[in-house]
Amino acid sequence: MHVDGALGALVAAFAPNPPAWGFDAGADTLAISGHKLIGVPMPCGVVLARDHLVPSPGAAGEYLGASDATLACSRDALAAVFLWYALRRLGRDGLAVRVARCLSVAAYAEHRIAALGRRSLRNPASLTVVFDRPAPHVCRRWHLAVEGHLAHLVAMPHVTRETVDRLLGDLA
Repeated sequence: MHVDGALGALVAAFAPNPPAWGFDAGADTLAISGHKLIGVPMPCGVVLARDHLVPSPGAAGEYLGASDATLACSRDALAAVFLWYALRRLGRDGLAVRVARCLSVAAYAEHRIAALGRRSLRNPASLTVVFDRPAPHVCRRWHLAVEGHLAHLVAMPHVTRETVDRLLGDLA
């Protein structure tokens, strides 16, 4: 079973009541993005796999004249260095604090949107708040992702309670 944990895996790892999502829940492979919650400035990620699913190194690119364990012998190492640096800088405690703050902002947005009389939904272990789609000019101004009669916001690290309050002003 593969878990595409993109943004949610790190949130689940530090959420107070995390959903079953990792290797201990039966996952065989797991993908985590480095550019979302961690904040690496270019798209990147990590794939973790159970040992028996990882092929032995040895895929040789003839033009290299050496074995290469990267996928397709062509991955840029700079993103991996940035990811390593961000993880070292934040550490486990820093990631936990970042997730807690983002979850707090998501809960704040959920409750404040509901206080406006709009439907507001969120899984407690998620940074995504789904709510009734606002007027088109509000969606454009805030670059809200919309589908049908719903919109959503994601409480990423740069989103603050003040940001939510400004959105709420437009929703009201």
